[in-house]
Amino acid sequence: MHPLKADRVFPKILSLLNSDKSNKVHITTPVHKGNLGEIPNIRRYFEAHGAGDPHFTHIGNRSWEAGPWSELALAPVGGYCYPDE
Repeated sequence: MHPLKADRVFPKILSLLNSDKSNKVHITTPVHKGNLGEIPNIRRYFEAHGAGDPHFTHIGNRSWEAGPWSELALAPVGGYCYPDE
């Protein structure tokens, strides 16, 4: 799966948040070395737009160890998927 692009995803998320006045829409976003320092800003941004409690998870490994995941993951550990399977 190709990475999601913020300029296409954010308008859809904001549309959902704007149509939901009961804070039922919750945001889950992965945390990695590239955005670790942005967590407080991400939380404030989505809470300001009416999101329920934002959730933060580790990034998943959708590729093999040679991909960018190893450089971005906070604590990279090999998984069960390999490129030749």
